[in-house]
Amino acid sequence: MNRDSPVRPLTAGDAVPLWTLLASRSPHAHDCGAEALAESLAGGRFTGLVAGHGGGLAGALVLETIPSVYTGRRWGHLDDVVVTGRREAVAEALVDEALRTLEQAGVSDTSVAVPAGDDAVERACRRCGYGDEQLILLRRDAGDTSRAASPAHVLVRPAETGDAESIAGLVRLFAGEYGEVSAADAASVTAYLQHPGVDALLAFSKDAVVGLLACSVSFRPWSGGSCATIDDLVVRPDARRRGVATALIGQALAGFRRTGSDRRVSLWLQDGNDAAMRLYRSWGFRPVGTLLIRHGSAASGA
Repeated sequence: MNRDSPVRPLTAGDAVPLWTLLASRSPHAHDCGAEALAESLAGGRFTGLVAGHGGGLAGALVLETIPSVYTGRRWGHLDDVVVTGRREAVAEALVDEALRTLEQAGVSDTSVAVPAGDDAVERACRRCGYGDEQLILLRRDAGDTSRAASPAHVLVRPAETGDAESIAGLVRLFAGEYGEVSAADAASVTAYLQHPGVDALLAFSKDAVVGLLACSVSFRPWSGGSCATIDDLVVRPDARRRGVATALIGQALAGFRRTGSDRRVSLWLQDGNDAAMRLYRSWGFRPVGTLLIRHGSAASGA
């Protein structure tokens, strides 16, 4: 723990120094304002940690726990890691405390978004145990109008709890392709669909389920509002390269626009997946950093 910048939970009383910290690093923070941040914190729209004393903050991060349709378990995610001054030490203190908080909540699998070029934050995260997996982080801003043509033969609709078994089977099939075992079953998928802030779309071809897109929406102070994340995109092997993923992404982005959560849309993919990268680029997504994964429950002793 960095004693010069003690870490504690973010509260509504931190709104002004948090806004000052964000505004020094991101022009989008001006879209929100300190008053809106205070209201969002008081209303529980987001949670996080801060480092520093009352008058000024040395760093902050957003901390969230969401269910994962892919793993069938809860997943912890750290985002908007913003630090000043002794950047690496402050970042390490924040990340380490976030891991302790998640461990106490029984969450063992976590990820952290690291912007491109933020070497100090990345080094701090790796010292805290991140790096079991490394994915490419992509984002699309609200002003981007790029879109690919969606095929007419693919029907997309919101997933319902009655679809839980079909979704679980699709997820397990996808995991098996990568030599992994998913704990997804009808019960975990039902719990996922009933969780606030998450949603899923199903793609059908000739009345058969051929694809799934799972997404979530949460408040991001760095971007000054609600932002969306495409958490999982799964297409049956025998239905690939037929426009299923394109149809799912198109419907998801349209839904984000309707709800005003398209200020920033994020997703990630494995390095070397050139076909997926071409698809995402056709919709305006661009690489902006790295998503580091950490498995296991042991918190760092840093």
